[in-house]
Amino acid sequence: MVDDVLKDVAENLKSVPRMTGLRDRALDRVVSIQQELIQDAPHDPKLVEQTAATMFRILDIHKLRGNSNELKQTLDELRILVETAEKNENFEPSKLVNLKRYLLWGITRTFDESSRYNRTSAAFDKLNEAAEILEEIKSSLPDMELNNVQALLCWNEGICREIQNEFDQAEQMYEKATQFAARFSSISKQKHDVLSALSLEANIANSSGILKRRIGEIDEAIVRYGKAKESLERILETRPNRFDLMRKLAGVYSNLGNSLTNKKDWPAAEQSYRRVIQIVEELQLLLPENGGNSRFLAGALQGVALALTRQDNPDSYQEIVELFDRAIQVTNDGKDESSRDGLLCVIGNNRSKFLWLQQKDWQAAIEGYQTVVEKAKVATQKYPNSQGFLNSQSIAASSLSEILVANGDLKRAKQIALENVDFNQKLIDAGKPDAFTLRSLGFAQTS
Repeated sequence: MVDDVLKDVAENLKSVPRMTGLRDRALDRVVSIQQELIQDAPHDPKLVEQTAATMFRILDIHKLRGNSNELKQTLDELRILVETAEKNENFEPSKLVNLKRYLLWGITRTFDESSRYNRTSAAFDKLNEAAEILEEIKSSLPDMELNNVQALLCWNEGICREIQNEFDQAEQMYEKATQFAARFSSISKQKHDVLSALSLEANIANSSGILKRRIGEIDEAIVRYGKAKESLERILETRPNRFDLMRKLAGVYSNLGNSLTNKKDWPAAEQSYRRVIQIVEELQLLLPENGGNSRFLAGALQGVALALTRQDNPDSYQEIVELFDRAIQVTNDGKDESSRDGLLCVIGNNRSKFLWLQQKDWQAAIEGYQTVVEKAKVATQKYPNSQGFLNSQSIAASSLSEILVANGDLKRAKQIALENVDFNQKLIDAGKPDAFTLRSLGFAQTS
């Protein structure tokens, strides 16, 4: 009965608007009950399998809640349970297979935690562990489950390979994952399995699209994002309150907008970014406590602004300024300081460039560039290895000097250029200067 309550709370209550607090309290209580059952259960083979199932569901809750430490602890406890059963000569082989199935699927719940926080070393350890378990038990698994887990393993190995810039290997893994996911989808009959297959196909297609964009295959990236978008929208037709999938869909549209920007297809890019804004705003209304993703929203607002600037519509001037201003406001609400400041520098530079080129408010452009220079200076002291802040400072300082020259303020222009000689030289020494760096350094040396 407790397992049924757990499943119902974890899967259904999260889809009720403004119920996150109640859901979390209910999940805390259910986990507490489950853990008491585990502690009270003797090491009886008849109860070990039920205990493993309980641990697996607790893993799902910790993943849902984003509890990384508890996720790791519960997985370690599940490992010990399996190892103890393996040493018991009287333990039934079929029950041991089931225990290893729970451990295998438990490991898959921690893949993204490993790749996000510990990068590839821990993630590869998890992949290797999962592959070893799969090799032991795959003859006992139904075809649908086998293809599902094989797709998951290949997809996550692809992510790890891409993090290591092993693009050929990553591409191969994504292709294998796509094939396994297609087989999983083709033999899925129950509605839950069909939706799971669609979700997996969307994840793989999105990751593959990111890789294709990184290696310059923009057209193919757009195709992959289209597949991801189609799969997620099919799920949301029948599960409109799956807020986790709505966030994923916003991410896919954001990636699509970035690729369309690369192609300079400004109307299509604008449309994709506006879709991101629409989805995130829906989430903010439904889940005001945690429904919005400030980085997604800020990026999309800036994306629409940049797309509009390239469509040469004089009537868009005020909307573009408002989009940039709102992007800055949304970014200021972000919690991650490094990410927030980095995005603020990028948006600030783009906003100032627009104002400068439009020649309608040069003073606002000057103030905007000055703000970026000061923010980037502070950030580079905190994060000395950050290439992004150095680049933002270089762009802002160079542009600011040029505006001041155009306004006849040569003294201030020279001062700005000289103040930024050191960090421009850092970019050159690192072998990563851009046109702004060289222009600013040259101006300082000749003025």
